[in-house]
This record gives sequence, structure tokens and C-alpha cells, in this order.
Amino acid sequence: MSKERKKTTYFIHVIKISFFVFLSIVVIKLFIFNENSQSSITYNFHNSNNIRRSVIIDRSGEVIVSNNASYSLYISPSHTSENSSWIKSIAAIVYVDEKELINKVSNARIITMIADDLTLQQVEMIKKLEIKGAEIIRKEKRAYPHNKLALNILGFLDKDNRAIDGLEYFYENSLRNQIFENYEINPSFHITMEKNLQKNAETELGKLLSNVRGTGSAIFMGIDTGEILAMANYPLIDHDLFIKDNKKINNNSITQNFRPIPVILLSNWITYKKNNPSFELTSANVKENIPSNINENIKILSHFDENMLKAITDEGNFHSLFVSLGFGQNTEIDLPDETGGLIKDAVNSGQRNLLDVYGTPLQILRAYSALINDGKLVKPFFSFNAFNKDSIKEVEAERLELKKYSAFLRKILSLSNGKPIVTYDINPNLSGEENRQMIIIGHYPVNNPVVSYIISANGMDFNQQEINNYVKRFLEMAQNASKIKLLTMQENTQNKNELFTQKEDITVLKNMPDMSGMSMRKALKTLHGSCGMSFEGSGIVISQYPSPGTTINHKTLCQLKFK
Repeated sequence: MSKERKKTTYFIHVIKISFFVFLSIVVIKLFIFNENSQSSITYNFHNSNNIRRSVIIDRSGEVIVSNNASYSLYISPSHTSENSSWIKSIAAIVYVDEKELINKVSNARIITMIADDLTLQQVEMIKKLEIKGAEIIRKEKRAYPHNKLALNILGFLDKDNRAIDGLEYFYENSLRNQIFENYEINPSFHITMEKNLQKNAETELGKLLSNVRGTGSAIFMGIDTGEILAMANYPLIDHDLFIKDNKKINNNSITQNFRPIPVILLSNWITYKKNNPSFELTSANVKENIPSNINENIKILSHFDENMLKAITDEGNFHSLFVSLGFGQNTEIDLPDETGGLIKDAVNSGQRNLLDVYGTPLQILRAYSALINDGKLVKPFFSFNAFNKDSIKEVEAERLELKKYSAFLRKILSLSNGKPIVTYDINPNLSGEENRQMIIIGHYPVNNPVVSYIISANGMDFNQQEINNYVKRFLEMAQNASKIKLLTMQENTQNKNELFTQKEDITVLKNMPDMSGMSMRKALKTLHGSCGMSFEGSGIVISQYPSPGTTINHKTLCQLKFK
């Protein structure tokens, strides 16, 4: 190639690059601020933080997690008018010192935020000033109407609205999937949890463990399907502290390990019946509710005599039995960081020990449920979309013959009038120190199980009277939980949605109604499809914006405060 041709080619490349750079600068300038715009206040719906997450709703329609709008005021120094009289007005609107604001604006060299967390009322006041070179950016923040309720399940987000833990993290793609320019779509994410049951479980668990500074969990589960109605954790999760310290949730239900003594007991009752086929249950098998010492480190609080409690021995391959019941493997619940428990390896069969099996409270509850429910081993879940009847397996354990003997187990347990089994266990932890653990496990109704439940506690001393009091409270919760409408094995996707969504025409309002005194659930239903919604607090509406009678449409943001 000649020198002249090389020069020509080089010159053309330079022109192309220069033109591309110039065009990029123009596009960026037009995108950020429109120099020719007379109305200089704009709403930016295209910021990366504007991806609005779906509202999370419990099975009865209660809003558990919502979104609050947050507004920030930015200026571009190169486009701001030399007349700075607007600064005094802005200082008064956003409650900042005028001198500090003047200093901040005068020193700004790039696009700079000068006010954050503005209310909608402040935004409207700023818009009227028509400040050249200013822009209002709208962001979405997660709001929790019930404060700390179920945060161990829900998880939380970082300051940029990205999921860190819990259901928020597990279902990130489902919850964070739309940029909202059109508020006619107000997506919600329905979970199996029931708010009141969750609240009561957290309260009672806190009463049980707060005085002893213990840790633990409580789970209520639909026994046929695996839907989780409540999963309480103690200590409670503090949203702000977890974000500040960048922690991960230690969800005790799926991470702590316990010896599954109730499961061992039930499997041995089956063995006892198989070896003693003439054995019949009578009132003679029932005694006062006093603790039985079946092992130097294990106490069982129940209504059954020593003959029913004595055998913690194995008469077969317990390893395959516990694997069949789901130990040593995750339940595959839709929460991150689940652990699979532990089945300790033995050097030889003579060293095998039933008490060397450990499982999480959720594993133990699932195995207990399978034993009394004809061998159905369910897959626990929170999202209704996770329900799959094909994932429910039959326990493969020839020794147990659960379809034949589950009724026998239910009959034994009915002798105690529905009271759960309580086991108290002292075993060494990994450091060799004593680890005091308690399990309360049961189901309701006693003859036709609908709901099963487990309460697990670490660090408690055995106090029979105190435990009896809590047994009554948790049994009452199970009785109430059994009245909740659950999925059935015949449900399809459409039927699942009908559990929490009534098929009815939605009225799109043209004017803001008077919302005062409305419940959160009624407010959500009233405004659905008419405008965007932002909530603060819980209870009934005590204030609203805009005021009643104001014209609204799908781009309007309706703000409601509850108490």
C-alpha cells in the first residue's frame, strides 16, 4: 500500500472516531439534561434503581412487603441558571441550611445530588420552582408494614435494591423483573405463610427462649403438601443491622442440628408392633405426663408408659431408613443456605448408633409427618408456584411398611389427646461442651392430620411446668392452623391462584377516594390498577396523598400511611 493511500485511510479512521465521540457526547447530554427544555424538572423512570419489585402477600391477601417511593434532587452545574435565588427556596423545602446548600452548589463540578428521601409533597413544591438544570430521580425502597415479622423468611435487600438473602434472593428473577412505567400492572408475589400464625409463633418462641438467651425455631406445615404456614426464628432478624453489617441470615429451621429422637421413637414403635403383633393399645398404656429417662442424656415428656418408650435400639439397617426419611440431604425448600443434617459414618456395623444421626428441625418435621401420614415425604415450599405434587415421594423403607402402620402410630399419638411429643437431649457439641436441646413435635387433628409442627430450642434447661405451659400454646396454634384452607393433591395452577385471588372485575378509579379508616387489604383492593401504591406502617389508613377527589391514573403514585 502506498504512503498516500495509508495517509488517506488513516485520515478517514480519525474522522470516523471523532464523529462517533462527538455523537456520543451529544446523546449523553440529551439523555441526562435537555438544554432546550423549558420545563427542567423531570421524572427519571429509567435509572437502574427504578426496577420495582413485586409486592409480597401472604396466603390470606395481607401485604407483608411493599414498596415506598423515594425521590432525590440532582443538579447539573453546567446547565443551572446563574441566578441562584432558587437555593433559598430549596433549602426551606428540604430542611437544610441555606449556606451549606450554597456551598454545595457552588463547588459542584459534575451532576450532584443536593437532596435525598424527598416526599411527594416536597417534589410537587420543587417542580413549581421550574429550576433550570435540575432533575428529580425516583427510586423504590422496600417497606415492611409489620416491621420485623418473618424477616428470616423474606430476607432483605442492599441499598441498591439487590437481594441478599431469603425469599427475596431465592426468587430474585421473579420479584425483580419489570421497570414500571405503567402502573396498571401491580404484580404481587404470593407466599404460603399466614401472617397471624407467623406472628404468634414468633411471639411464643421469643417468650420461650428470651430469658435463657437460647436460640431456636418453630415451623407449621401442611402435612399433605409441604406448604409452610409459619417459620419463626429466634433471635429475630433486624433488617437495618443486617444491611449495615452485611450479614447472612442464620435461619435455625434449616441450619441447626438436633438428634431426631421423636422420629427414632416412632420408627421403633412400628418395630415393637411388628415384633408383637398381638399388642393392642389400651388405657393401660397411658400414664401421667411425667418425664421418662430412656437414656442417661435423654428425657421424653409424654403420656406413654415405659414399655412404649424404652426401645431406642435398632433392628435393621438404620442408615437406609434415615436416608429414606430425608436425613443427610436437603429438603430443597425455596430458601438459600439450607444444610442437610448429618449421618455419622461408622467404621463397622457394630459401631453404628442411632443417636449419631442429626437433622435440621425442618428435616425432622418432614420425617415425622411422613411416618404418621402413610409415608408421604413432601417437599416444603413458600411460593405457591413451587408446589408440584409429583415431587412428593413415598418413603422407601421396607422395615416400616408405613401404609400399613401409619394408622397405628396415629392411634398411639391420639391417646395423649393431641399433645405433642417433647424430647430433651443433652449431647456434646463439636467443641465437646454440653449442648442442651429440646424438641416439641406434633400434629392436628390427631386422627386425620392436616398440620404438623415442630418447636426446637437450643440452650434450655428442663423445666417440666414451663414446658407444659408452652405445649398448650403451640397446640392451640396448631388447632387454628388446621382451619386454614390448604392446597390439595388435586390442585392445579389455576386452583392455586384461586386460594388467594377472587375472580372479579377490577374497577379502575378516575378519582382518589377517601381512604381513611380502611384496612391495608381493603386499600390494596380498592386502588389496584388505578394508580401506583406506596405504604407506610400497618393497620388502618390515617393519612393519604393525593387528597380525596384528586384525578388519578396509572402514573399517579398514591401514598398511604397506616397505624
